Amino acid sequence: ENEFWAVRAEAAATLGKIRSDEALDVLVKHVRTKHAKVRRGVAAALGQFRSAKAFDALKPLALKDDSYLVEAEAARSLGQTKQTAAFDTLIDVLDRPSWSDIVRAGVIDGLAALRDERAQPHVLARTRYGIPTRGRRAAIMALPKLSTDRKVREALEELLDQADPYLKVDVVRALLEIGDVKSRGALGKQLERELDGRVRRRIREVLRDLGAAGKKETERLREELDSLRGEHASLKARLAKLEELVSPKKNDSKANESVEED
Repeated sequence: ENEFWAVRAEAAATLGKIRSDEALDVLVKHVRTKHAKVRRGVAAALGQFRSAKAFDALKPLALKDDSYLVEAEAARSLGQTKQTAAFDTLIDVLDRPSWSDIVRAGVIDGLAALRDERAQPHVLARTRYGIPTRGRRAAIMALPKLSTDRKVREALEELLDQADPYLKVDVVRALLEIGDVKSRGALGKQLERELDGRVRRRIREVLRDLGAAGKKETERLREELDSLRGEHASLKARLAKLEELVSPKKNDSKANESVEED
């Protein structure tokens, strides 16, 4: 308690990187420490542990804390623990009012990290007009992590004509994450009528990155290349073993020839 708060928060982050049982025990012990910034650091570190013990320590912080930032960080870490029970807790606090909608953004990040398909309709509903900007942007960036199907892609394409340029940039980034070449048409139309230079530049970059084949095709080709490399390495290893089997026989025949000559 007598250490400077930043030192304590950094110590918590390091314990999260260590990920040992002893480190988890120390973090759980300090989950209710008085300094809010240290509690936030502890909450973030607990997200590195995929265990029920970490979930049990984080849940009270997500449900109620004196600091909005701690609640948001705890919600984010709840999803990172990958515990199935985290879904219900996150949905319970999804629409809790907070400064700058920071708790909702943390909850949505947690749902994205949890990768539970049940979260898709909840997150999709938070992309609509009327939700504060921070929450909408978090929902937009979370959607590709939950699903890359046609419904999600079309929902994002409909958001390209929003007034907020920062939100539009996030929509464009999310479409790149989905990686469907069918988005090129909607992106091209938006580029023609877009006035904001930042958005135009980002759309051009995404159109370039999607390319003719698209991200999915690029990933498929990369996987095939990795597979071929693995097969090539396997064949080289087998060939080397065959050479080892053949080489001693050659050496033995040469030795026998030299003995006969003598």
